[in-house]
Amino acid sequence: MEVKNFLEHFKTAEEEKKEFFFVLQITGETVKSAIWLVEEQKVKIVSLGEEISWSDSKELLTAADASLSAAISRLDLPAGAEEPNRVIFGLPPSWVAGDKIVA
Repeated sequence: MEVKNFLEHFKTAEEEKKEFFFVLQITGETVKSAIWLVEEQKVKIVSLGEEISWSDSKELLTAADASLSAAISRLDLPAGAEEPNRVIFGLPPSWVAGDKIVA
């Protein structure tokens, strides 16, 4: 799904409370994360995690957890807002077929 189409699903800030999202980018060697929200139909990055190397599936899970934990620890969450509970993945093309994860 294109970012433009994704953003159209959000109402204006006055109509809906802020919702934060984890973003997890996985390459064949590293994991990076961030936390963002949509304000006025624009993506705003509010926290960055660490970029961590991995080489096998066990290390991938550990690296993803560490990167996401770093991002949440750096988030200055507004009063009354909830921590992110959804993740947007950036995956290597070889891990995806159509709109499904295959790896």
